Amino acid sequence: MNTSFNPVCSLSQSYLYSSVKSNTVTNNDLTKSSDVKPVPDQTSTAQGNLIQLDYAICGEGGNPDKPYCKFYKPTDYSEDNPIYIAKLYSWDNSEPITKEIHINEIDFSQIDKYEAFSYGIYLQEHGKCNYLDDMVIAFEHANDNASNKESNFNKVNIIDSIKEFMN
Repeated sequence: MNTSFNPVCSLSQSYLYSSVKSNTVTNNDLTKSSDVKPVPDQTSTAQGNLIQLDYAICGEGGNPDKPYCKFYKPTDYSEDNPIYIAKLYSWDNSEPITKEIHINEIDFSQIDKYEAFSYGIYLQEHGKCNYLDDMVIAFEHANDNASNKESNFNKVNIIDSIKEFMN
């Protein structure tokens, strides 16, 4: 049974999912079976130490196109060149994929979910956006028109989605 989770979750939810035993999730005294698997806790990479942010994309258990993802900042983070690190954890417990996202270089006509989410984090941290979901919703709307709607890796044009929302 595949269980889809809300695409946006806090680390408290992530902790709940990553500490699951016997494929059982307990939330609000409600136990349900799922394909949730433990996610390794890694807070550093070969490039140096990272600062863990309180943001994650929960993903979808067993779906390689929707891996669990945690977000970090490098310890040498600079406002002149803001960089976020997305660590994508495969559901087969293989080594995580590390994606460096340079905020100043994001192309909104060709953006994937992890870039959109990172930009949403940046906007929220700078008080320019009340809801991180706004960027994710723009991606999801544009992704609905993609040939493979099931992938968070699709490069889509969110500018058109935002224009549609404004009309």
